[in-house]
Amino acid sequence: MIITKLNGGLGNQMFQYATGKRLAIKNNTELKIDNTEYQVNNYRAYGLNNFNIIENIATQSEIAKIKKKGWFKIIDNFKSYCKRSTINHYGYDFDPNILKIKNNTYLDGNWQNEKYFLDTRKEIVKDFTLKNPIDNKYADLIGQIKNTNSVSVHIR
Repeated sequence: MIITKLNGGLGNQMFQYATGKRLAIKNNTELKIDNTEYQVNNYRAYGLNNFNIIENIATQSEIAKIKKKGWFKIIDNFKSYCKRSTINHYGYDFDPNILKIKNNTYLDGNWQNEKYFLDTRKEIVKDFTLKNPIDNKYADLIGQIKNTNSVSVHIR
């Protein structure tokens, strides 16, 4: 099993899911989602439930089984990077060692690079289709966007 910890906004969640999904496919195992961050902190909302993903939420016992604590965590840190049970990575750079991760791993990071899941793009795009159709009240706006030179700007 691969467990991916979700945190942040929808974009972060999508990167975290996609990387976990790629590793689960590669290892022929199931992907579980740790969304406990959204039960503790209310400043962001869990948003992947709007997509056609396989929403398999990890239980606390499943998380504890993989994620090491105490001395076991210290010993785990001495293992080679891709053999650890918990992988932390919050940089924007691509680390090819992530692609070598085996089964029974807990992912904690943002994974903001498409190289982590590019070879499973077809499956990921399918997962990120919307469950529900877009409301008809937006049909005119969607038509305008499609029929003109449109741009979207996001400012933080």
